[in-house]
Amino acid sequence: MFHGPSALFIYKKRFSDEGNVWLGIKSGDNKANHAHQDLGSFVLEYDGIRWANDLGKDYYNLPGYFDGAVRPSYFRVSALSHNTLTFDGENQSPDGVATLMWDEKQSTAMLELTPVYPHVAEKITRAYRLDGKKITISDSIQGTYNQKVYRWAMVTTAEININGNTALLTKDGKAIRVIKHDDSAEFRVLSTIPADSRQKNNVGTSMLAVQKTIPAKSDYRIAITIAP
Repeated sequence: MFHGPSALFIYKKRFSDEGNVWLGIKSGDNKANHAHQDLGSFVLEYDGIRWANDLGKDYYNLPGYFDGAVRPSYFRVSALSHNTLTFDGENQSPDGVATLMWDEKQSTAMLELTPVYPHVAEKITRAYRLDGKKITISDSIQGTYNQKVYRWAMVTTAEININGNTALLTKDGKAIRVIKHDDSAEFRVLSTIPADSRQKNNVGTSMLAVQKTIPAKSDYRIAITIAP
């Protein structure tokens, strides 16, 4: 675990049978230098193949790219391009800070995200539970102030095929499954091409999303498992 304004948690494990898993999780401060709105986001590899991607930086000469008021409007900087949760298609708070705790006994990384979405709910957390090669991401939203459209997201270069509660991702002759544990939530495959043609076009990528409308003054919890 790396602490500081751009804090990171990195998990890597090699298995005696075959392959390995590598997981990176982002926490820290949205006001950090060169920060993107990526608090709570993750990057994931199995056996050297990257399945959950971070798109990276955009062109530095875009108008206002380093202006704090303009910068989050660019897709690659915004929360909407990252593998995190969003609400109503809006960005995270520019003043948001996410703290991460590691529970060794439970093999779980827990993120406190309430300050990142201060106008959404009384409490918001995300947990990453590690169980061998299987990773379960659990989001908890407690006490929504208003009705909200929740979105879980994962950018990938893999081909996506959806069948019920399972999305099968295939790439380079390998496959992984993304399983949502909520029949009422909806899988979607979204474009990563920004409307502004001056920005990088993100060709070769797409976004696997899970969406759910959460009523006002309610709680919502969802778990999504990723496994080879």
